[in-house]
Amino acid sequence: RLGFLTAFFREGTVSHILANSPAEMVWLSDWHTQYECTYAISTDKQKQKVLLAFRGAYTESDWRHIVDWYDTATSNPVADQYPNRPANIRLHSGFHKYLFRVRKDTQTTKYNEITAKLAHYCKITGPNTRITITGHSLGAALATIFSLYASTEERFIKCG
Repeated sequence: RLGFLTAFFREGTVSHILANSPAEMVWLSDWHTQYECTYAISTDKQKQKVLLAFRGAYTESDWRHIVDWYDTATSNPVADQYPNRPANIRLHSGFHKYLFRVRKDTQTTKYNEITAKLAHYCKITGPNTRITITGHSLGAALATIFSLYASTEERFIKCG
């Protein structure tokens, strides 16, 4: 809580609103902040909202993923049948690797790690929780791909 800061900021400013917000930062970063995609999760139980934010490119490894711009084929996560539905979709190779390569340290993917945390905080926040996913630079690309895949999962469809 940052309520004690309200006296420092003029009423109506973004800083004043943030200081008065009931939102809480519940997860920040991950296991290897210098080597992996860093993200944050914030919740607002009063408004039943969860925010997932990805950071932009920071490390040399981040930039190597960005310039790995060749595309890669991966199975279409959308199960619904629609006209001309392709079995595979093509994604930016570097961004796909960032989220879906199997990590040596945890034997899971970054996507699975994040969805587990996100599902946990959605459950705590309430049955009608709304999820917002955002990011800057590299984070915007990851947020877009993450959103596509998460929007096809039943646990997030029911979440909000």
